[in-house]
Amino acid sequence: MDIRVGYRVEISTIQAVPGILLLDPHPGRQADFLSEPNPRAVSIADGSEVPVEEYTDGFGNLCRRLVIPAGGAIFTNDMVVRDSGLPDQFDQTAAEIWPPDLPPNVIEYILPSRYCEVDELSATAWGLFGSFAPGWNRVQRICNYVNGKRCSDRTFFAAD
Repeated sequence: MDIRVGYRVEISTIQAVPGILLLDPHPGRQADFLSEPNPRAVSIADGSEVPVEEYTDGFGNLCRRLVIPAGGAIFTNDMVVRDSGLPDQFDQTAAEIWPPDLPPNVIEYILPSRYCEVDELSATAWGLFGSFAPGWNRVQRICNYVNGKRCSDRTFFAAD
């Protein structure tokens, strides 16, 4: 199945603001790109192209570093990606692994994020999901909960 992938993100600013964009499909899917990505960053104030520097982060993601000019910028991309359309495979019997038993190369994926107040969120998470059996079932319930919420919902992590 061919999937059209794109975005139009507009950011308004009062002053110049440095930023890093991670908006594109993972480069590991590049063989599935049926059209080349055509990302653009344009100044809202004068319509000029905003200079962008690309690099790859430690997870293999394509990142774009830039300075969003005063007034803001519009970011766009449009491309087509081929996908089987099949759901991701998963193991419903997957067990929860105690963190000390995890291999070192996966530790970075479970570290806290600066975008999530772990001290404040931990009690809520345990309240919402702590009663479910560890393993795939609990992970799926967390995913269902998050996918059922809107990003603009200020009660995102409040108990229902």
